[in-house]
Amino acid sequence: MATLQEIIIIDSFNEFTRTVYDILSEQFVLYSSDSIESAKKIIDNNNISLVICSEKLSDGSGIECIDKLNKKYPDMAYILIMQSSDFQSVVKAINNGIPIDKFIQWPCSETQFNSLVTSVLIKKIERSLEEKDRMIAIIEQREKLANLGELVSGVAHEINNPLTFIASNLSNLKKFSSKILDFTQSIFDMDIPDSIKDSINSKKEEMNYDYINQRIQSLIDRSLVGTDRMKKILMDIKTFSRMAGTEHVMADINEAIEVTIELINFQFKDNIKVETILGLIPEIECNIEKLNQVFMNIIINAIHAIELEGNIKIETYEKDEKIFIEISDNGKGIPENVIPNIFNTFFTTKEKGKGTGLGLSICKNIIQQHNGNIDVHSKVGEGTTFTISLPINS
Repeated sequence: MATLQEIIIIDSFNEFTRTVYDILSEQFVLYSSDSIESAKKIIDNNNISLVICSEKLSDGSGIECIDKLNKKYPDMAYILIMQSSDFQSVVKAINNGIPIDKFIQWPCSETQFNSLVTSVLIKKIERSLEEKDRMIAIIEQREKLANLGELVSGVAHEINNPLTFIASNLSNLKKFSSKILDFTQSIFDMDIPDSIKDSINSKKEEMNYDYINQRIQSLIDRSLVGTDRMKKILMDIKTFSRMAGTEHVMADINEAIEVTIELINFQFKDNIKVETILGLIPEIECNIEKLNQVFMNIIINAIHAIELEGNIKIETYEKDEKIFIEISDNGKGIPENVIPNIFNTFFTTKEKGKGTGLGLSICKNIIQQHNGNIDVHSKVGEGTTFTISLPINS
C-alpha cells in the first residue's frame, strides 16, 4: 500500500484549516499548526512534503514563515494562501528568492485547490528526481575521476622507472662519449707523419667528423633536457591525479596553479599567451587535488573560448581574510542570458558529444565544500573572468 504524502497547514486564525481538511484529508496525511515555531516541531518529527501557509500569522507573515522554514527545510514545497489581493508583494518575494511554489486567492473552489496541491507535489517529485539524477551524475563523474587518477598515477609510476634508467644511461653516455672524443682528438694532435695525417684528415672529411663530434654532445644534452621535462610532467600528473583524496592539508594555491599550467601547457600552442600574476598569499587548509580540478577545468574552458589568438590571465591575491583567484580570457564571452545557467548541472553550450554540463557544476560544488564562492563576469566579444574566493581560515 502506497504511503500517503504528509502536509502541514499553518493558519493562526483557523480561517481555512477546516475547509482544507475537508478537501485533502482522504488523499493526504494532514497536520495543522497555528504558528511558525509550533510548525517546526511538527516538521522535525514527521516527513512533511508540502507546507500550506496563510498570508497572515500571529507571529509573522506567511512570506516570512516560508522564508524561515525553507532555510531549515529546503526540500519541502510551499503554497501561500492569500486573503488579500496584494499579489505584488508575493511576486517581489519570489523574485528575491523566497521559494513560494504557488499562491492562490482564498476562497477558491475545491477543484482549483485540489489541482493546485497536485501540481505542486508533482513538481516537487520532479525536482527530487532531477536532484537524484544530478547526484548520481556527480558521483559517477567522481568515481571516473578517482579511477582515472589511480590509473594515471600508476602509469606515471611505471613510466618513471624506465625514464630514470634512460636518464641515468644518457648521463653516463655523455661522460663516456666525451672521453672517447677527447682521446680521438689527442691522437690527431700527436706528432705523426704528414702522410698519415693527410689520410686521417681525408677520412675525417669523408665522415664529416667535426659535425658529428658537435652533434653527439648536442643530441645527448637535448635528450637529457627531454627526460627532465618528462619527469617533471610525470610528477605533475602524480600530484594532480589524486582526485579521490578527501583529506584537507595545508597547501600553496600558487604552486597548484603553476602545476596545472605546466600540465596543460601543450594546449596553449602558439596562439594563446598566458600571463600569471601570483601574489603573496598564505597557504590554506584545503583539498588541493580537488582545487586543481577546478583550476584545470576553468583554464581549459578559457582555451576553448579563444578561437584564433588571445590571452589568458591568472591572478592571485589576498583580501579581507580571503584568497582570490581570477582567471580571465579575452575570448568570445558568454551571452548575458546564458550566465545564470552555467553552474547548473547538465547545462552546456558545447556541441552534442563534446560537453556533459558537469564541469562547472562540479567546480561550484568543490568551491562550496571549501566555504568559498565562484562568480563569473562576461561580455560577448570581450571575454570572461571567473573569480574564486577561498577563506584563509575556514
